[in-house]
Amino acid sequence: MNLYRNPFCRWSLLNLVVLILAGFGLAESRGQVITGFETTDGGYVNGGSLTGVTDTSAGAAWGSAASITASNLNPYQGAQAVRINDTSTSLAGGDSLNLANSASLLNAPFRFQVSFAVGAGYSTGTNLQFFLEYGGTGAANNKDWVRINFDNDILRLYTGDGLGGVTGANLGLYTNYSDFGGYVSFDLVIDPVTHKYTQVIVSGAKTTINWTSTITSNADGGAIPWTASAGNPGTMLNLITGSNDTIVVDVDALSVTAIPEPGAISLLLLGVGALARVGRMRRLRNHR
Repeated sequence: MNLYRNPFCRWSLLNLVVLILAGFGLAESRGQVITGFETTDGGYVNGGSLTGVTDTSAGAAWGSAASITASNLNPYQGAQAVRINDTSTSLAGGDSLNLANSASLLNAPFRFQVSFAVGAGYSTGTNLQFFLEYGGTGAANNKDWVRINFDNDILRLYTGDGLGGVTGANLGLYTNYSDFGGYVSFDLVIDPVTHKYTQVIVSGAKTTINWTSTITSNADGGAIPWTASAGNPGTMLNLITGSNDTIVVDVDALSVTAIPEPGAISLLLLGVGALARVGRMRRLRNHR
C-alpha cells in the first residue's frame, strides 16, 4: 500500500505536520526581541547617534544618548554593535531603549541573552564602571529583571531579597572569560512568577561557566534585584557608565525570547514521534 495514496494516511501526515507547527507556535506565540543593532534592525548607521533611532525588533526608540553610537569597530556578530565611548570623568555615558515588544513575555519564564566587550583602557579604581539593566526605568531602582555590573575587572550579577536589599553575586574576573576587547556573553533564564534566576551561564573565548547552582543556592535563592513594593519590573534596557569613569563598552547580540512551555514541548515530541512511526510503517510496507 502506498501511504501517500491512502486518504487516511494523507490526513494523518497533514495533521502531524499541523501538530508539530502548533508546538512551535505555542513556543513562539509570545513576543520576542532579537537585535544585533544592524542597519536592518532599524535606523542604525555606523558612527551615528542612537538618539531617536527606532529598533524594529524592540518596538521603540532609544532615548537621549550620551557618548554612545552604532559602531562597526568591534561587533560580536554581524557588522555592528552599540558602542559607549565614555571619555569624560564628570559625565555618565549610555542610553535607554524600551524593549516594548518583550512585554508579553513577562508572565512566564523567559530567556535573556546579551554580549558585551570592555576595552582595556578603562579607569581602574573608579569602581562600578558599567551597568547593564533590563526592567527598570533608571539606574539601580531595585526593579530589574536583570542587572549586570563590570567593576574593576569583576563581573557581578545582582540578586535581591524583595525588600530593597541587593547583592552583587561575583561571577569571576572578566579576564577569566575573555581578554579586554573580547566579548563576554550572558545566557539567563528568569521566572517572572517567583522573581528568580533559573539559569545563569557566562561564556567567553577562554571559558564557559554555569553559575546556576551557585546563584540559586545563595541566601536569597537567586532572586532578581526586585523590590516587591515597587511593582514588577518593566521592559527598559539601560546601558550606563559612571559619571567619574572613562570606559569603552561594546554591546551586541541582545535577545529576550520565550521559553517553550511544557505543553508545547510535549506536542513537539508527540508530533515528531508519531511522524517517525509513520515513516517506519511506510518502510515496512515498502519491503513487503
